[in-house]
Amino acid sequence: MKQTPSFPPDIDISARTDGYARFTFEGRCVVAREWAVPAIREALNNGTLHEWAAGRKERDLMYGRGISYGVVLAAGAEMELSTPVVVRRNRHGGLLRFLTGEYFLMPTRAPLELSASLRLAAAGVPTPELVAYAIYPALGVFARSDVMTRRLPEGADFPAAWSKASKTDRELMLAAVAGLLKSLAGAGAWHADLNLKNIYIAGTPEQLNQQLKTGPLPPCEGGLGCGGSCHEDAKLLLHPPPDPLPSREGEYTMDKVLQRTSSSAEITAYLLDVDRVTFPGSNDVAARNFNRLARSVRKWRERWGLDFGEETLARLKSLAVENP
Repeated sequence: MKQTPSFPPDIDISARTDGYARFTFEGRCVVAREWAVPAIREALNNGTLHEWAAGRKERDLMYGRGISYGVVLAAGAEMELSTPVVVRRNRHGGLLRFLTGEYFLMPTRAPLELSASLRLAAAGVPTPELVAYAIYPALGVFARSDVMTRRLPEGADFPAAWSKASKTDRELMLAAVAGLLKSLAGAGAWHADLNLKNIYIAGTPEQLNQQLKTGPLPPCEGGLGCGGSCHEDAKLLLHPPPDPLPSREGEYTMDKVLQRTSSSAEITAYLLDVDRVTFPGSNDVAARNFNRLARSVRKWRERWGLDFGEETLARLKSLAVENP
């Protein structure tokens, strides 16, 4: 029997977002890039987006909060015929993962992720492009959701990249992270969970890329109590996209971000977990973001020996906060 979605009246799930289409499909609420709609509809004939991705013959298994999949969507913007994507099932972390797991209050956090990613991209903040999400009503006020994002260029989360980088590359990475922090401040954005694993470094040198492919994943920042559940995207994207990359690399983000990622040799810092972003617009947002990241740096240094000292942290502050 088909389910009829019943979203709370204060949630405007049908609001228009430029470049996206919103529709229902067998009781599911779906939002997708307009160019991706036919492929998303076809995928949903196989159940959920996550089930579709799991059933693909060519897929990359990625482990975080459950299994996510790197697959190719048979659709693309303009002249692209296919798009590398990552499909994940939204799941709670921390204690809630034992209580509610993949069930969230409707409409889940997926609409927040889309809203935040679009606003960040419009402000020039590099972040993964959200291709589609689907919400599956469950019991009462609860629902599950899948999110599909465009796969980022080859790279790794910050701790993995920093650990393998040369002194010269570390300077480039530091400048890239400073640029990310400044762009966040310029957007008036506050990331409540801005830790090192929520920063993804793309465009690293080829030798570093080869080391990252074969090296072990660093520990989850949440430690033993986290159960390996935090910030799955940072782990997921350690896997490189399939070859060849899409011809228009700039499509990984919006137009303003394109200017920051025009060269494959350029190091770019991407922001992850954007559903944790709010836009207070306060004067202290730059300091708040830096202080949250500094707390993560110190945790990584104390617990896992990351070679990122106070002098380097002070240099990052100088680049990102004191000299905006």
